[in-house]
Amino acid sequence: MALPKGLRNTLISLGLCAGLIGAYYVTVSSSPVPSDTEIVFAKSGCGGACAIERVVIAADGRTEITEAGHKTQRTVSAYALRNILITFRSVHFLDQDVAKWRTNGAADVCLLGLTQDHRKVSIRYACGDRSPVVTRPLGVIRQALK
Repeated sequence: MALPKGLRNTLISLGLCAGLIGAYYVTVSSSPVPSDTEIVFAKSGCGGACAIERVVIAADGRTEITEAGHKTQRTVSAYALRNILITFRSVHFLDQDVAKWRTNGAADVCLLGLTQDHRKVSIRYACGDRSPVVTRPLGVIRQALK
């Protein structure tokens, strides 16, 4: 029995979408992470002088989290790390002009940095800044650390 044209087209579209999603996950899970990769997030108070929080993620997924002087270690999965790096690429993080970022005398100053493929960019900004360049990678990092 033949399927109605609308249903057939819908099923074909769903199959193509599933294939594309599958291809994306295979690509993400197999892309190598450069050995010099390091992601750093730091939040400080006192106009940048008092460390409150710091997260460092290494190329192998080892993660050191410092909160109020207490250090803990975790491991981020290779998949989660690749997803974080894809997010950094999607906001063109390594192409940012760090001189354009300002803290504007904020009491809480944040730093977000990425080192990869012998390139390093660290942005200092007022923690309340809602630019996608900082909020998107931080959102994915938070998800990976849950």
